[in-house]
Amino acid sequence: MVTAKVIWFDRKKGLGEALDEMGRTLVLSALEITPSAKPIRLNPKDEIVCSVRKSKTGFVAKQISKAEKINRKRPLDATL
Repeated sequence: MVTAKVIWFDRKKGLGEALDEMGRTLVLSALEITPSAKPIRLNPKDEIVCSVRKSKTGFVAKQISKAEKINRKRPLDATL
């Protein structure tokens, strides 16, 4: 599984592209989005997690799901 950032996604056509951590351009398909409790909307700059398959035309994202956001709160000051 790799992490990628959505470049663009057309909801009407169900197609888009993302850039993974290795710099590869991945083709996204709405058919490969993993179902969850609520529908996933892919927007530019969203981070996703997916597996990657090589195809004749390039790389294709499979088993797409949104990356979970990490709660980055400032650590408590130990001197207080």
